[in-house]
Amino acid sequence: MKKTLILYFSRTGNNKFIAEKLSQTLESDIEAIKPKIKSFLLLIFSSLFKLGIGIKPLTYDVKNYERIILLSPIWMGKLLSPIRGIIKKYGDEIKEIVFITVCGSGIEDKDGKFGYETVFKEIKNILPSKEIKCFEISTTLLTKIGNPQTDSLPLVSEKDFTGAFKSRFDEIVETLKN
Repeated sequence: MKKTLILYFSRTGNNKFIAEKLSQTLESDIEAIKPKIKSFLLLIFSSLFKLGIGIKPLTYDVKNYERIILLSPIWMGKLLSPIRGIIKKYGDEIKEIVFITVCGSGIEDKDGKFGYETVFKEIKNILPSKEIKCFEISTTLLTKIGNPQTDSLPLVSEKDFTGAFKSRFDEIVETLKN
């Protein structure tokens, strides 16, 4: 199996949960991407305006890995600035890139204004000389019991890691193992 480093950015914990599951399954190193700025508002604006914000130095050296897996949510149909910062800082040093998002848009919305396909195209355009594999795990696959009018974004936990959501994770893992 390829020597893999998983780098993730997660605000709600959904992408962190999947990053940790991937790290266990693929027996890979893992590290959180830490922006130099902490302001949620600045993260939103920098993502909207396609700015790569500064990130704190990584503990691991990306040159020591055959593959880097980036995990991040998608906000308002945009690639987040911490991921853009990683690509800007380390893109030339990364041999193979995989981008995975745990997001709220489902297959029916994938090509819409806030869909994940827009972000997949954007990330591939940033590094056109690299082959970048992209995958989504939609929170619409979660079976939640609650009030849809008062409940906000679904948060992934061990008890939710079943059914279609887990099946999508397993599909991605099988692709990554090949």
